[in-house]
Amino acid sequence: MADVVTVEVWNPSYQHSEIDLSALPEVYRSIPESASIGLTLADTEDDCVIVTVEPEFSTVTRLRDRTFYNLQISDDSSRRRRGDDLAKGVSPAPADGRPGPLGG
Repeated sequence: MADVVTVEVWNPSYQHSEIDLSALPEVYRSIPESASIGLTLADTEDDCVIVTVEPEFSTVTRLRDRTFYNLQISDDSSRRRRGDDLAKGVSPAPADGRPGPLGG
């Protein structure tokens, strides 16, 4: 189950699917730029990675031991259009180099 990605799309109606991780780049490229996207990887009760992609910003958040950590925030919409990081399988570095808990 670790290679399953939950994909949620709002464009404008809600769609939900589960796909194999290997299909993610193709599925991502097929989603319109104007859509809001949520991706959840390794979804267990206390451990997962959540990626949200909006037309003007994106976030990467990790849930670990009941604490959410903000790993990446980007307001660069040009990266979404190209999809460079996702399509090439590159993980962007944290903006400030230090992940920290959200809301605390």
